[in-house]
Amino acid sequence: MESLFNPADNQKIITRINSVTPESKAQWGKMNAAQMLAHCQPPLLVAFDELKLKRG
Repeated sequence: MESLFNPADNQKIITRINSVTPESKAQWGKMNAAQMLAHCQPPLLVAFDELKLKRG
């Protein structure tokens, strides 16, 4: 299983993110490239302890 905390796995994710362009078409769903990147950012920030979730 890949992990964000494994440098090799992390690099794979970075490479995939860097391959997204404004012209990238959705492979499923209806998000454009900017919406998809905005959607993916918060979970990554939580994983790297840069965003705290409210406990409720």
